[in-house]
Amino acid sequence: MSVDRNTLRNWVTAASPESTEQDVSEKTFLTLLQQVSLEGLSQNIRERKKYAEYIFWMVSVWLVMVIMLVWLNGLGEIYCYNFLDPLLRTGVKYISFKFHLSDAVLIALITTATVNITTFFLVVTKYLFPNTPDKDSPPVE
Repeated sequence: MSVDRNTLRNWVTAASPESTEQDVSEKTFLTLLQQVSLEGLSQNIRERKKYAEYIFWMVSVWLVMVIMLVWLNGLGEIYCYNFLDPLLRTGVKYISFKFHLSDAVLIALITTATVNITTFFLVVTKYLFPNTPDKDSPPVE
């Protein structure tokens, strides 16, 4: 909601008819400052919600991919129906895919994925949701 300068001036003047022009301009400035501050806070809240959802989905997809790689490694070999056989007439009904990662690669994959996800999540979350003390709360002694 934006308020133009004349509307704001009329509103402030109507609130206090004995105000001088300087009082009106100071009140106008303070009102505009409050409006800009509120707009900035609401934009921060919208952006935090948006990026928190992005972080959630990125971390979720990343974890699903790591789980799929570990699962494929556990299966070792996969047989799939050759859907191109009717078109190409190769005579091969099933295709075999072998997937194997060494133990060292699997450990490195799981470790680095876990560390990267955790670190990324913590850094971005700390940036989006800073730990600032409330102005209304009394100081802790």
